[in-house]
Amino acid sequence: APPLSVCRGAWYPALGRLGCMAMEEDREDDDERDSDEEGPKKTGPDDYFKRICRVSGRILEAKNLVNTDTWGKSDPYCVVKGIRSNNHLVQIYKTKRIDDCLSPQWMEDFAFECPTSWGLNGLVGLKFFVYDSDDKITSEIGSDDFLGGADLDLYDALHNKPVSHTLELGGIEVRKQVKVHKKRKSLLCVQIKVTHEVVMKPLPPSQILLQSLRTVHKIAGIECNIARARHLRNADVLGRSDPVCVVRAATISGEVRELYRTRVVDDSLNPEWNEQFEKNWGEESAPGEQPVMLIFDIYDSDDGDEDVTESGDHLGSGMVALWDFPTGVKRKKRLELIGGSQLLETLLTKDGRPSSRTDDGGIVSKRLSGTSTGRLDKGKDGGHGFKGFMVHMIARMKNIKISSASSKSALLFELTVHRTEDTMPHAQFFKTPVEVREEEDVEYLMSLPDWKRGLFQPPRLLRQDFEDGGRPSLATLRAKDKIVFISGTVRGASGLASTDLLGKSDPYCIVEAQTVGSQKIFVHRTRVIQDSLCPSWQESFFFVVPETLTVQRLNFYVYDSDEGILDVGEFATEGLTNSDDSLGQTSVDLGSLCNGDRICEDIPLTGCKAARSQMPKVSASTAFRRFSTISVEIRVERRACPTYEVNKNQREWKPRPRHVVTMDPPIHRIYVDLSQQGVPMPSYEQTAQRVLRLYKADRLSAMNKQRYHDNSWLHHLDKGPWRALADGRRWRRTAADADASEAEEEEVDPEEEEKRMQKRREEMALNGPDELQELAHA
Repeated sequence: APPLSVCRGAWYPALGRLGCMAMEEDREDDDERDSDEEGPKKTGPDDYFKRICRVSGRILEAKNLVNTDTWGKSDPYCVVKGIRSNNHLVQIYKTKRIDDCLSPQWMEDFAFECPTSWGLNGLVGLKFFVYDSDDKITSEIGSDDFLGGADLDLYDALHNKPVSHTLELGGIEVRKQVKVHKKRKSLLCVQIKVTHEVVMKPLPPSQILLQSLRTVHKIAGIECNIARARHLRNADVLGRSDPVCVVRAATISGEVRELYRTRVVDDSLNPEWNEQFEKNWGEESAPGEQPVMLIFDIYDSDDGDEDVTESGDHLGSGMVALWDFPTGVKRKKRLELIGGSQLLETLLTKDGRPSSRTDDGGIVSKRLSGTSTGRLDKGKDGGHGFKGFMVHMIARMKNIKISSASSKSALLFELTVHRTEDTMPHAQFFKTPVEVREEEDVEYLMSLPDWKRGLFQPPRLLRQDFEDGGRPSLATLRAKDKIVFISGTVRGASGLASTDLLGKSDPYCIVEAQTVGSQKIFVHRTRVIQDSLCPSWQESFFFVVPETLTVQRLNFYVYDSDEGILDVGEFATEGLTNSDDSLGQTSVDLGSLCNGDRICEDIPLTGCKAARSQMPKVSASTAFRRFSTISVEIRVERRACPTYEVNKNQREWKPRPRHVVTMDPPIHRIYVDLSQQGVPMPSYEQTAQRVLRLYKADRLSAMNKQRYHDNSWLHHLDKGPWRALADGRRWRRTAADADASEAEEEEVDPEEEEKRMQKRREEMALNGPDELQELAHA
C-alpha cells in the first residue's frame, strides 16, 4: 500500500478508491472534532471495517434438472438464502414455480438490504436451493424433492459490479428411480451485484443493549379489518360449517382477553366477514395490560344460544406478534390456521398430550374431533396393534400423507398498529445506583413514580425496611436488564435425516427456555408432520418469564415420532425402539438480543443420532453439502428490573459518644482532701492511723524506751491515769510515784491483776478500732 501521506486509503488497502473516500470524510470529521473540545475521541483505522450493505441480482435459469416425478416432469422453484459469518441462514428471495419443466427460465430480480444490527456477523455468501413443488405450494422451507443446491462466496466480490455466475448444482440424492446422465450436469445461472461500505465498528453488545433500554414503546391502539377465511375444515355431517372468528389479545403479563367476535356465516367454508373493529389502550391502563400478541380462533357455531367457544367445533387458530407491524401503516396479512396444537386451551404438553381447559376434559374432546393435533388416533384402525402397524406401513409405501389437506386453511385480515414512546421505568438506576443509608433514602425510593409505570413492584426487603420505619440495612438499589416476555414462531425444518426403516421421518419440535442456572422450562411443542423431511409447522408460541427466573437461551429439539408404529406388542420387529429418535438440536443465545428486536433465521441442527447409512446418499461431483436446519423467529421484551442488594458486612449501630465532666477529683494514695468529704474523720481513727504507721516503722518500741515522751497524741480514756490527758495536762513520772507503784505491785494479787487486765482488754476492744485491739493484745 502507498504511504499514508500519499493516500489516506493506505489504511484500507483492500478497498482502494472506496477506502480513500471514507477516510477523506473522516478527515473532515476530525477537523470538526478538533474545533470542539467536548467532541468524541478521534478514531483510527482500527475503528472501521468493511461490510456488505446490499446484495442484488437476477435468477436467470436452470438447466438439466433432475426429474423426481413419476408422471410428468418436475415443477421447480429456487430459494435464495444469505450466509452470515455465524453460519446462520437468512431468507432473501423465492422465485415462482414453473410447472412441468426441467430447464426453467425465471428471469426474476431480487435485492436485499443487510441490517446494521448484524454488526460484525455480516453477510459472507449466498446459498441457492432448487426444489420440486408437488402440492402446488411453494415454501421457503423447501420440499422433500430436492433438485440441487450451490454456494457462492462473496468475499472477493467487486464493489457495485454485476457478475454472472454459472453454478453446478450438487447435493442431489442418488436414487434408483432417478437416472442422471453423467455428461449432463445440473446448472444454475445467476447474476449478482454486491455493494460494500466502510462503517465504524459497532459498540460492544452490552452497551448496545443498555442503549435499547432507555425507551419503551407501548401499543396505544389497533385497527383491524377481518376480511375472509379460505379452505376451512367442514365439521358438520350434513351441510357445511358455520364459521365465526374470535379475536383475543395476549398481554405482557400473560393474560388473554377477548377483543372482538364476528358474526356467524352460515353454511360456508370460505366465509366473507369484512368487519372492522378498534381497540385503544390509554395512559390509564395498567402496565401489565399492554398487548403483545393477537390470537385468531375460528369455530363452527352449532347452536346460536350457547357460547361458541364452549360448544362449537374448533376449525383453526393462528397468532401474530404486534411488533411485526410498522407504526401507523396498514398491512395485509395472510395467516395460516393450525389445528388444536395452536389453540391456547388445547396446547400440547411436553409428552404430546393435549392440555385440558376443564377438569373433566369433555370440551376438549369435542373440539379435537376431526382436528389434526399431530398424534395418530389409537382406535381400532390406527392404534398400537398389528392392524394399525400394517395400515401405517401401507400408507407409507403408497406415499400417502396421513391427515393432509389439498389446501391449507388461512385467514386474511388487515391490521394497523399505533404506538407511543416513553422512557423506560427504572432506567436511571443502570448508571447511578442509589445507596441506602438512612430512613430518608428508603422514603425517597418508595415515592418514585416508576413503580406505577413499570411491571415490577418494590423489592421485598425494601418494603420491609419501609414498613419497619427504623434504621434500614445498608443496601444498594440498582437496575438489571431482564427478559419478561418471549414470543416466536417455529416455521419449519429442512434437510432432516430419515430414521425410519420404511418411509421418512415424522418430525416434531420441542421448545425449552434455559435459565442462567441451566434450569430448563418447557415452552411449546409442535404437532407431528407425518412422512416429511422438510416439515412446515408455522406454529407460534409465547412465554411469560417469571420474576424469579432469568432466561438466557432458547433450545430447540427435533425428534422423529414413532408413536403408532413402534409399540406393536408381540409383533415387534427387531431394530424398533420405544423412544423417539433425535433429529438434531440447536440453541439460540438471547443475551445480545435487544428490546423489541426480531431474528428470523435458519439455524443448523447438531447432534443427530441417525446412522450414517440412514443419511441420504448424494453425488460427490461438487463441494455443496446440505445440512439439517430449523427455521425460527424469536422476539423478546426486556425491561429494567430493580434489584435491592443488601451488603453482607452490616455495621453495628452504637449511640453517639458524649463527654461527661465529673466533679470528683481522682483518688490519690497519700493525699486525701478532707474538704471533699461530708463527715470529718473521728479523732480515734486519726490516732489509730498514726499508731499503725509507727508500728509498721518499728518506732513504738523506741518511744517506749524513752523515759519522757509526749503522750498527747493518745486517745483519752475514762479510767485510770488516762483521765489527766483529757484536761490537757502533761504527766511526768516522779520518784515518789515510782515508789508508790512498786509498793502497789507488791501488794497486788496476781490473779486479781490478771482479771483486771482481761477486763481492760475487753473495754479497749469495744472502744477502739481493730488495729488498736491488735496493738492492745500485743
